[in-house]
Amino acid sequence: MSNGKTMLEKLDDVARLTGVPQLQDRIAAPRRRPMRWSPLVMIVVATIAYGTMVASPRLQFLGQMLIAPCMGLSSLFMIFGPLRRWGELEQVDERERLERSRAYLFAFTVALVAGYLAFLGLGFALLVTGIARERLAGLTIYFAMYQVILIETLPTLYASWTIAPLPLEGGDDLALELSANGAGPS
Repeated sequence: MSNGKTMLEKLDDVARLTGVPQLQDRIAAPRRRPMRWSPLVMIVVATIAYGTMVASPRLQFLGQMLIAPCMGLSSLFMIFGPLRRWGELEQVDERERLERSRAYLFAFTVALVAGYLAFLGLGFALLVTGIARERLAGLTIYFAMYQVILIETLPTLYASWTIAPLPLEGGDDLALELSANGAGPS
């Protein structure tokens, strides 16, 4: 009384009943989302944190407490943001390559200018104000953390604000459905 399925096919059916294969399909191909405000907030918080460390030795601990979570959370923007990661197995088309290269070019340019200005400012502080070298070394280390936050966050911010998303396949995009029916904005 067999229905023509092999033992492996029957085991596959049992596995499908658990829902794990469907969950794996959703996790394996995450939907890229534009993140407009959260990277901007992260950069503002990190800038304020580094500014408090530079402004006063008394506020350095507060700046450290603010910049450390920013460092960890900025990695999530690379994972869940609108740009595909470099090592993904999916094919990346020319449009995505161009978007990614522009976003990273913007991020590296901003990080380079910020680094140049910061090291000029820290050098000026060393020469003019006589800041302690140990404090200057600590500020330099935390500026390196700030640079990592910029490099991980700015590509997502740039891509989210400048790139128009492609319509989703399968008719999931409500705006396209409304405009196709004449009900959406023209």
